[in-house]
Amino acid sequence: MGTDKERSASGLKRITLGLSVGLNGTPTPDASLIKRPIVRHSRACARSAEMRAVPHMAIAGVSAFGTVAVLKHQYPAARLPDPAFAGIVAALASGLPDLLEPATSPHHRQFCHSAAFAALVIAGMKKLYEWQPKTPGDALLRDVLLSIGFGYLAHLGADATTAMGLPLLGKLA
Repeated sequence: MGTDKERSASGLKRITLGLSVGLNGTPTPDASLIKRPIVRHSRACARSAEMRAVPHMAIAGVSAFGTVAVLKHQYPAARLPDPAFAGIVAALASGLPDLLEPATSPHHRQFCHSAAFAALVIAGMKKLYEWQPKTPGDALLRDVLLSIGFGYLAHLGADATTAMGLPLLGKLA
């Protein structure tokens, strides 16, 4: 019969509907009290953001594993992490660019998603590679940071292949 829409303090939309009469004349409730969250972004947008995380992880893990394995095979003296370790850490770190610049932000794909930032990551990885740690803890830290760098670069590489691409510099703020 009548529809009453109001917003509650919890941010939920409260919809109260009256009873309707069924075909046989008996009253049937349409929905006596339904609480639904107010959707600010489309569900498709939320699902697509979730779906992009899995390919980023897969690309980062496989590319880090493959890169480190090939480099260690060609240059046995190379001071690189174990390929499996690099692949796992890179996969877990592949979401870092989207943590710094979320897809829901107007600043998405700006400086932290730029070619200039990729160059900074590469320069940092080169410094890490040249660093000769003195303790096992420092060696582990070096391996973790190198693997995070592989994951970050894999994420940027995957984003570079999309229609949006990557900016050269992006905005800093």
